[in-house]
Amino acid sequence: MSSNELINQLKDIHTPDPISWWPLAPGWWISLLLIIAIAVFLYRKWQQSQSNHPAFLHAQTVLHQLKTRSANKQNLIEAIHILRRLSNQFNPDKHLASLSTLELIEAINYDKVITLSDTTLFLAQNIQYQPEVNIEAKAWSQFIDDLILLSNLLDPKSKIKRNLQQAKEPSHV
Repeated sequence: MSSNELINQLKDIHTPDPISWWPLAPGWWISLLLIIAIAVFLYRKWQQSQSNHPAFLHAQTVLHQLKTRSANKQNLIEAIHILRRLSNQFNPDKHLASLSTLELIEAINYDKVITLSDTTLFLAQNIQYQPEVNIEAKAWSQFIDDLILLSNLLDPKSKIKRNLQQAKEPSHV
């Protein structure tokens, strides 16, 4: 047999089919699922940051309603309880419930972000335990305004808290 005959007996080399995009390899499926999961997580995080917590909104509403009511012991105790419940809602691990009212206010305002009036500090310290409560309208209004400011400090999306954190960050000039 001659070399030409041997060469003619050989069959042509066939190249493999090109690799197609479909069906996807398992690695691509895992990557797609991971991207979708991250997108859903980020969307939910963004949604939470855009809406205020219902407990915070309710507390703000009740405190504003209390401001229009008369300054009596029942309303004073209700205002303080709202602040306590709100602090327990947003800081459950800090055991703020066992603190006195004045200690609670100092714990919320630990960075001295807001300056509380002397009237507020007096009312928080003493008046709720007295049998008869006599609060002037101006002092009552100031007390409720200070409680609203303190409740704003408890809000995770508080502008006051963000401004404080930005002020504390060192500038890289």
